[in-house]
Amino acid sequence: MKDISKSSPPFSEEPPQKSDIEKVIEERIERVKNYMGGLSEIKGFNLYDIILSEVERALISSVLKETRGNQIKASRILGINRNTLRKKMKDLKI
Repeated sequence: MKDISKSSPPFSEEPPQKSDIEKVIEERIERVKNYMGGLSEIKGFNLYDIILSEVERALISSVLKETRGNQIKASRILGINRNTLRKKMKDLKI
């Protein structure tokens, strides 16, 4: 039988590490805040759409780069229809 007194605690005392994507999203938010002068100045803007388009642009560009521009492969990786990908590329000017 295993001695539980010597085992590590079930939960770490350290805060969880942020994933790379979380870091990228935070960087994008900071860039938007700096560009617009901080959150208090963003009242007239749709922050949700701004951030989503920035993250979506980075994600789609990254996947397209990884697939060497192959839209069919990229759409499969992203889990979206190829026509949807093409529309997003047009809308995001990729």
